[in-house]
Amino acid sequence: MRAYPNTTVKIYRGVAVDVYGDSVDQATPLAEGVLASLIETEQEVQDASTETPRVVRSAVARLNQGTDVRITDRLLDERDGRLWSITDVTQVRNGAYDEDVRVDLEFVA
Repeated sequence: MRAYPNTTVKIYRGVAVDVYGDSVDQATPLAEGVLASLIETEQEVQDASTETPRVVRSAVARLNQGTDVRITDRLLDERDGRLWSITDVTQVRNGAYDEDVRVDLEFVA
């Protein structure tokens, strides 16, 4: 991993069906203890129509190259218990060395 890891994460994938037939997120982790570099940013924006200030939170994680993650998977930060949904996955190929997997995240809970 080229980025400096500052946490470990659990990766969740898929949905299950509860007793009422509703889809719920799968509660069994696909992987645990995955090293990650998680960088969170906040930006204050103003809604043009209401002029109400809002804080937009976003995050980027970098995982070891070859980590099996997909859009709509979820990451649970084992350090602070926050849950993130993956919105984009990118792995840039470089001829000299393998790059980390870059994951764009959206805060869930």
